[in-house]
Amino acid sequence: YQANKSAVSISSTPWYKANLVKHHETKEKWYKANLEQAVASARSTRNKWYQANQHETVSATPWYEANEQRYSDVTQSWFEANLATARTTHKKWYEANLTKQSAEHHWYEISDEKQSETKKKWYQANLEAARSTQNKWYEANITAIPDSHTEAKQKWYADNLALTRTKETKRKWFAENTAATRK
Repeated sequence: YQANKSAVSISSTPWYKANLVKHHETKEKWYKANLEQAVASARSTRNKWYQANQHETVSATPWYEANEQRYSDVTQSWFEANLATARTTHKKWYEANLTKQSAEHHWYEISDEKQSETKKKWYQANLEAARSTQNKWYEANITAIPDSHTEAKQKWYADNLALTRTKETKRKWFAENTAATRK
């Protein structure tokens, strides 16, 4: 303990009260020197890039105006050519097949006349077949599948009916006794 105590006290001030002014001054000098160097490097790079691309500018106009002037005529002529092509090749869907239909009837009258007899015959034929083969859903499998548990089901039904009647009797008896007690 004594040996460690003397070794710890190198200076009279503890470490948390040490004078950090020299440390801060050194950091500030380093920061300023690096900042000046970074700014100078960025400026020289920007100047080199600007000088290298100086010959590519179009008649001292900004890039967005130059592009607009350069491509507006080409774009307009392309649009007009494609619009004319599209108008000649594409018709409206309802105008495309007007020549194929007879002008006497509308489309809904034509299709109705074409298929009405066929549909009527099909419906009548299938209706007779359906009536002869199909029963109501609740009567469909009564005779087809014999039930081997009918006796057990009838017994279960009778027992549950008796239990329900007993419970109903008890409930009525309890209600009558409660009413008589309250009077």
